[in-house]
Amino acid sequence: MGNSQPTNRTGRQATAQKLENAKKLGILSLTEHKLNDIPPAVFDLAAHLKTLDVSNNSLTRLDPKVAQLTKLKTLILDGNQLCATTLQPISELSQLQKLNVSRNDLGHLPRLNKTQPPKLAEPASALPRDLPTTLRELSIAQNRIFDIPPSVFALERLEKMDLSNNQLKGCLNASIGSLKNLTELILDGNALTSLPESIGSLSKLKVLSLKDNALRGKGNPQALPAVLFTQTPVIDLNLHGNPMTNTELNEFEGFDQFLERRQKVKSKTMVNLSVCGLS
Repeated sequence: MGNSQPTNRTGRQATAQKLENAKKLGILSLTEHKLNDIPPAVFDLAAHLKTLDVSNNSLTRLDPKVAQLTKLKTLILDGNQLCATTLQPISELSQLQKLNVSRNDLGHLPRLNKTQPPKLAEPASALPRDLPTTLRELSIAQNRIFDIPPSVFALERLEKMDLSNNQLKGCLNASIGSLKNLTELILDGNALTSLPESIGSLSKLKVLSLKDNALRGKGNPQALPAVLFTQTPVIDLNLHGNPMTNTELNEFEGFDQFLERRQKVKSKTMVNLSVCGLS
């Protein structure tokens, strides 16, 4: 069993104080504590804890007792060493609204020993089969996954999702259209060549970032379907780093409607999106 608490005296005292404060505030941050496991004392806070942040540690598994933290609304596991099949306890967190598992290795199966090369995992095993349907925000960026885990598409309340810096290729999974409440979708740093027609079903989508993908300005059908511009309310669209020019984008069917909608937004804080990050 690895470390479940800091080894130096000062670190232990600081952790003890945080645990005590968490009883009152319902918030516990153990980020950068060199943890290999979640400290057992955390589970004694099950009746109080609403936010748990154990980011930037060395967790390789999620303790089954995490399922006892049923009051959790926010769980941050960003920057650990979690692989596919290790997140099953999350299924029991029936009040969870925000989950961040970015910067892990959910695209690969756990290694039996460190000398073995990592084995590619099927997308279905990257996340639990039954995610809490209460989720509103989900970040699974930088996990080397090559498709969206199918359990995501059952999250009818999901509003924000970050899938950046993975290995998504070709056309984005058409099931994305089932996420009717999405307002923000981040897909930067993949290898996507097109979006599906089902993107037009996202009737609340306002922010779509596709920086550094492989979307081309020429081709039939066009890389960005007309329904993106005509049937969604998107106003913040970033295409920087794609093999596409501003001139080519302006020739896309439906893009003129996007420009008209964008010009109606009066806000000095918003960038000029008429070029969408393109030159």
